[in-house]
Amino acid sequence: MLINPRHAASAGLAALVACAMLFAACSAEEQSSATSTADAAVEAVDDTAATTATTPATTPATQPETTTTATTAPPPTDPPPTDPPPTDPPPTDPPPTDPPPTDPPAVDPPTFTSFNATNVSACAAPDVSIATIARMVTLSWEIEGADSVYVAIDNVDGAFEENLPAVGSMQLDVPCPDGNTFYVVAENAGGRTVMEAQR
Repeated sequence: MLINPRHAASAGLAALVACAMLFAACSAEEQSSATSTADAAVEAVDDTAATTATTPATTPATQPETTTTATTAPPPTDPPPTDPPPTDPPPTDPPPTDPPPTDPPAVDPPTFTSFNATNVSACAAPDVSIATIARMVTLSWEIEGADSVYVAIDNVDGAFEENLPAVGSMQLDVPCPDGNTFYVVAENAGGRTVMEAQR
């Protein structure tokens, strides 16, 4: 089928015209809708202004704001256990010990600071017709450090008189003509000291 070019151009032009008319109609409808919306908005603003003008403004009372801060106490904490400081045991004295036995200090024997044997009388001349007469002798002494003192005659270990003082004297008879040996003996823990006199 053959299409006439003139007819085709006419049909295309008619289509363009139809589209233009449709676009114009759509634009007019949108403009009318926008105008209606704008008018309605203006009326609403006017109504709001009127209401605002006739109604006194009320300001709500402002309550002071109170701020509550919650305070949370920390949980109690027990202090960590501490060991007591070390203590040294009290000093203990060693048990008393007896000192080793010691010998007593040495003691010197008694000392004679003075000793005398003095004849009080002499024997008479020998005469067979006259009896023998005894004579007298005096012993005297001074002793240091003596615990005991005694006098012996002819036997140093046989006491004639005991418990004599450390400073003393004694008068004794001496037979004639034989005589005697006299001893003054002083003793202590350190020993014995003897003084001798023959008369």
